[in-house]
Amino acid sequence: MSETSPGSGVYESDVSWDSTTVPDGSYEVIFEVMDAGPKGVITTETVNIYVDNVQLNNVTILTPTPGEIIRNDYVINATPSPVTEAKYAELYVDGEYAGYDNSLTDNNYTFTLDTTIYDDGSHLLRVVVYDAIGNSVSDTVAVNIQNSPTVYIVDPDPDEVIQGNYTMRLSAD
Repeated sequence: MSETSPGSGVYESDVSWDSTTVPDGSYEVIFEVMDAGPKGVITTETVNIYVDNVQLNNVTILTPTPGEIIRNDYVINATPSPVTEAKYAELYVDGEYAGYDNSLTDNNYTFTLDTTIYDDGSHLLRVVVYDAIGNSVSDTVAVNIQNSPTVYIVDPDPDEVIQGNYTMRLSAD
């Protein structure tokens, strides 16, 4: 202890604590000070802290892959690293909130996206993973939503001349 100003009766003390010896998490630290007087009055002060020695490094969207065509109900998978630090994840489509997952299954966050509520075309998917104190990492992938069927004319060929009764063929996906 060191007296901050002679005769003031005010003392300061530094306490060193190696937070790497405990798991990341919330802690309540209690300080007790005893008066040096004859009655030995104890004063208690409490502070809540959060130990965060291990940080989220990244998240990787596993599915879909960049440029992939997705349709209907599509399952999006993302893996955070390190998995132990991830607490929950959010999905955004074109910057708009689209889902939440707080259960890591096989070290993945999983979202089922109903693509039918979006226009066909290019869209940006972003998964944001948060740790317990709100730090976040994200990954983004551009995809193509295509719920309208694509029609292919199989027969006749362009500019083909046909005669009489003719069966035309097409396919759609």
